[in-house]
Amino acid sequence: MRNLMKLMAVVAVVAMMTGVAFAATIEAQKGTKEIKNPQASNSRGALDCSGLTELTNPYSNPFMYMPAVGNVDDYFGASYFIWTGGEVVFHYTFPASADGWDWNFTWVHPAGGYVDWFYSTTGCGEEFVEGLSWGTLDSGGSVTGTGGWDGEIWMWLDGEYGFGDFFFDASFSAWLYIPFDFCADVIDVTGTGIFVGDTCDGYNTPAGTCVIIPPTPTQYLSDGQEDYYGVFMPAGSTFQADVIHTCDASLRVMDACLEPVNCVGYMDAVYPDTFENMPFTNDTGVDALFYLVIDAYDDCCGTYELNFTSGDGAIANEAMTMGEVKALWR
Repeated sequence: MRNLMKLMAVVAVVAMMTGVAFAATIEAQKGTKEIKNPQASNSRGALDCSGLTELTNPYSNPFMYMPAVGNVDDYFGASYFIWTGGEVVFHYTFPASADGWDWNFTWVHPAGGYVDWFYSTTGCGEEFVEGLSWGTLDSGGSVTGTGGWDGEIWMWLDGEYGFGDFFFDASFSAWLYIPFDFCADVIDVTGTGIFVGDTCDGYNTPAGTCVIIPPTPTQYLSDGQEDYYGVFMPAGSTFQADVIHTCDASLRVMDACLEPVNCVGYMDAVYPDTFENMPFTNDTGVDALFYLVIDAYDDCCGTYELNFTSGDGAIANEAMTMGEVKALWR
């Protein structure tokens, strides 16, 4: 289960072109192919892990060599591309830690070709593949793992269409993961009606795996600030959240304010629509406290108006960010 959670936290970053790195986006995550319990079907040979590179923290090598020919053509019928280029394998063991680690792996190679990234936490070989970042363009890419990784990880780069026979720059770094906890920011203010706030005075936290396109679970990792509302919900009760934001925002519902959390509701209208609306029902069978998150996208924070209505007794408790109290009308 933990490996599954970590898998969903991997975010593929769009490629670097002529040395310029673009920021990670949720769109780049949608371009990541996840492979579950694959069966080998490659047409040449098994991945050669005998000469893998042991990563240090931090690690940097501007002269890694990518051969033109490798062992693996096809990763279990993924069939998006043909990996006739060479493979380079890396390995890292995360030091023991109560909360785990976050990490980043980046590569830069000559422009004009395609190099894809694969990973596994269960063993080295294409039969262990858990995920890949495919279709990275031109001159490199970057992959970040978040949410408290532990144990071992194997990563490898494979050139598409025979792309290889060059030196490239590879770098890796890892840092201790700090679990988030916003429970102390929930204050005892209750009601329904109109809530007015500003995401610019908030802060940013991860929020569990949200389902964007069912049934594919995808981790939503917006870099924007957030406001939180605690909602007490009797069993079977409902609420409706309608939000007008000055820029792009999304709505989520979480089942806890302290990790581990689960994202149990999600809504994100297509930009530039600044209106979000989300119904939610407590179908757990018991009375429960949920957390409604108003999340600004990247650096586009600003004021918003939340119209909160409820059925069967759902009550919003405003969760103030940064300990500051906003003026609200209900």
